[in-house]
Amino acid sequence: MVSRPELVEGRTTQNGNAKRLPWLDGYGRVDELLSEGRKSLKVFLEMCAEKNIHPFREFSGRFNVRLAAEVHEAAVFAAAAENKSLNEWVAEAIEAAARAA
Repeated sequence: MVSRPELVEGRTTQNGNAKRLPWLDGYGRVDELLSEGRKSLKVFLEMCAEKNIHPFREFSGRFNVRLAAEVHEAAVFAAAAENKSLNEWVAEAIEAAARAA
């Protein structure tokens, strides 16, 4: 699993490594940057409401996946072993992985 960087006083740390973020210099502190971000988000959401625009992406529930032929074959056999369609088996595997993340 990929860890998310944590912001600490104008620096980002990931796996114990810290580096300077020069673009934070104009704000002074991370809390000031977060405050500006909240204000911008509020304005954006207000504008969306005024213009009757849905601000979040809508998902169809469909997407294509490219994988190695051997993996495809193994997934078909695994689904058949559980008496499921490949689609059902893949959907359940993705759902379980998403919940665990």
